[in-house]
Amino acid sequence: MANGGGLLVPALTRRALLARAQGAAALPGLASLAGSALLAACMAGGSSGAAAPESVTKQRQPATIRFAAAGVGTELEIWTEVTNAYNALGTGITVQYEPCTAGSASAQDCLPVYFSEYVAGSAPDVWRVDDEPLPFYADKGIYLELDAYFTRDSKELNPSDFFPRSIAAFRYDRQAMRHGQGKLYALPFNTGGDMLFFNKQLFNEANVPLPPLDGSWTIDEWLERARKLSVLEGGGPLLKTVALSGRPSFRGNLDFLWARGASFLDSTGRRWTFNTPEMIKAYEWFVDLRRRYKVVPGPDDFKGQGNVFYAGRAAMSLNYPNNLRELYARPQLDWDVTHFPKAIDGKRYTRETADGTGLPTGGKQPEPAWTFVKWLASIAGARIFTRAGRAVPARRSAALSADYVRPDTPQHEENIVQALEYSRLQPITLMFNDAEQIIRAYENAMFDEKEPLPVPAALAQLQEVLDKLERDRQKPASWEPRR
Repeated sequence: MANGGGLLVPALTRRALLARAQGAAALPGLASLAGSALLAACMAGGSSGAAAPESVTKQRQPATIRFAAAGVGTELEIWTEVTNAYNALGTGITVQYEPCTAGSASAQDCLPVYFSEYVAGSAPDVWRVDDEPLPFYADKGIYLELDAYFTRDSKELNPSDFFPRSIAAFRYDRQAMRHGQGKLYALPFNTGGDMLFFNKQLFNEANVPLPPLDGSWTIDEWLERARKLSVLEGGGPLLKTVALSGRPSFRGNLDFLWARGASFLDSTGRRWTFNTPEMIKAYEWFVDLRRRYKVVPGPDDFKGQGNVFYAGRAAMSLNYPNNLRELYARPQLDWDVTHFPKAIDGKRYTRETADGTGLPTGGKQPEPAWTFVKWLASIAGARIFTRAGRAVPARRSAALSADYVRPDTPQHEENIVQALEYSRLQPITLMFNDAEQIIRAYENAMFDEKEPLPVPAALAQLQEVLDKLERDRQKPASWEPRR
């Protein structure tokens, strides 16, 4: 149950989870077939033999659609495989993948490119949509509202099969300016909550009990174990091993701050609430993870060693579950995954964020474009993303399948799926992209090794800047931390 007094859903073995998935697969629209038969089953609502909806007739007309998504490194490999797999089905719809290579090909870099194409009248037929900048672009009216399509094809899509917050992540109420509710602007294909990955060898060497796989521990118990796992090199100033692989910055640190009583937005969902006693107390505890307890590394620790969790120098890594591919590729690393500890209020929190695709308003080929979007969220699409180790399929039936909850590994991937039953959406406002950059700058000032900005002063300044940002919809002229 979501945030229900910190109670976790009943622990399930992989065998039980897979049995549940097999039962779900018997529902209409969830039949798992091979090759082109799979797409046909998805498009016709499963193997029930029901007449194809009108949309299918339209979708079967030959068409070529343009699809824009990140095109650097692993993303290029994944999206190339995805589009090739779809085109091989021979549906009559050909997808032309247009890789975005702007900057680092992140959402912050690619979305302005898509927006410029939209303004110029050359928007792609389908584009990647991220939940964090969704309000900013939805407010400009560039995303096609998908509720009518989602309702029309509900038999095929089976909305109850989607993790609820994976759908909510792509809803926005333009009138109330509130994320997580209102119109649907994208369909998720992946989702996931932050999880604690841990190195069993380092725990055992330090004679520290392994994290409980059922998540039955508290944030204070986590810190107690973390302090025992952080060891200085020869008694000197640098760390030999560390509890957490790095100091999480905004978004990645929400779980820690929630666990210490923080609340980021007011009841309207539009105003940040950083300058409150609860937030100050939470951030002071968070800063102490480095300054007092040394359970996160500083800038001089582990220089040149890359990812210290992969290097076997960090006992834990708080991570969104899109790193499974990297972990599976390191058989020498004896790792597992568990739930983030319970908060001081006894509840359990983890940040859920989703990946989706959507259509531009005024698109010339909405039906074939929507057909491709649906396929990305189908069982067939999920298999490709799962093989790529790219987060959790947005549909329970795919997430609970043997493709994701793997019976051939010693790790407990089922914990990643179970976390989505109690997760919560991250706080997102209209100006989130700018807000995130600003918040991270103030966090860096609070963590500065030589001249740290005191937490109360930092958060007071931050609140003032964020109020101006959301009010004026642009960065204030003087937004950086002042000492």
